Amino acid sequence: MKKIHLLWLLAGLLTLATGCSEEDYSELTSSQKLEIVKSDVNFSAEASQGVIEVKTDRTLNATSSEEWCTTSISGNIVTVHVESLIAREGRSALITLSDGVKKAQVTVHQAGIIWGLQGERLYFVPAEANEVQIPAKISCEYDTDFSAPSWMNGELKGDTYTVSIGQNTGDLRSGSITFKSVLGDKKYIFVQLGPHGYAGTYTAKYERPIGTNAKEREERVQSGVRLTRDDDNPTLYYFEDLSRIKGIKVPLVYDENKRIMKIGNTTFVDMIVDESGKRHEMRAITVAQGKSGLIATSYLAKYEIVFAIEWDEVTSSLSMNMIDTGEWKNYTQIAFQLSLFKEGSKINGANNEGFTDAFYFFTMNKD
Repeated sequence: MKKIHLLWLLAGLLTLATGCSEEDYSELTSSQKLEIVKSDVNFSAEASQGVIEVKTDRTLNATSSEEWCTTSISGNIVTVHVESLIAREGRSALITLSDGVKKAQVTVHQAGIIWGLQGERLYFVPAEANEVQIPAKISCEYDTDFSAPSWMNGELKGDTYTVSIGQNTGDLRSGSITFKSVLGDKKYIFVQLGPHGYAGTYTAKYERPIGTNAKEREERVQSGVRLTRDDDNPTLYYFEDLSRIKGIKVPLVYDENKRIMKIGNTTFVDMIVDESGKRHEMRAITVAQGKSGLIATSYLAKYEIVFAIEWDEVTSSLSMNMIDTGEWKNYTQIAFQLSLFKEGSKINGANNEGFTDAFYFFTMNKD
């Protein structure tokens, strides 16, 4: 029975010891608290200092809970010193103040590094001298590496990094800016068009049928194609040297916002006159493949023939690739063709007069 009472006594002593090990400063009465006159201890990521001013006529002591945060005292002023922080996440320390009679605690906050670069990774810009503005919130040291310093430079003002690009009087060109900091690198690529936009010589690759049999396609064809731009309309381009019929110019409309070129399905391309004097309309037609493998053409205008303009970082080259628009349910657009129809007739399979230039899995790269 005595043993049981002894165990209870030991447990009570342990509880008392635990309860007194940490002092809850929020429970101090006003007569026990030091009066904080001023506290300036919210810091950015850089190494810096702030002050805590205390009202007391006694000798003041101050301690910090963290090694990166130290204190020095002069009279009733505590100077708080923080080391630089190389991390995105902020941190806190607790300063404990005492004059031998009264006490107080002040929390120190240090924000992490701000390394916020936004905007697009890839920019296409016109030939004229212009500026690109990149949203940038940066609170740490950084370096910039320009791959084309002769025609590109930049400057950070406030929360915007402005890239200045010089006029291009020659062919399409590319340059990059890489921002480097302790938290990592970020690269931006700038492709500047020439005076004639995307115009130039390209190498096209595609498959085409043997004769008129769309199911028996030849091996991939590689040929030179010229992309030219209309003199009066900068959004109008043409494929030249694409058709087996010489002199054909296939019109494409450029969409700057989507960075695509497109041909309207059943678009009129040219009027072809044969040796007998008979006239035929050449039109662009989209081709798709069903899940079963069935190849089909469509004459609905909503099924546009679309080419995505892309940039290859590795080869620093421009490409245009035909893509599936997703409009044609249960079918995937894989080709386009140039077909002849009776002049003035309804554009459908019944009026197709047999000649077809077909281009399956079409891609082309700028030379």
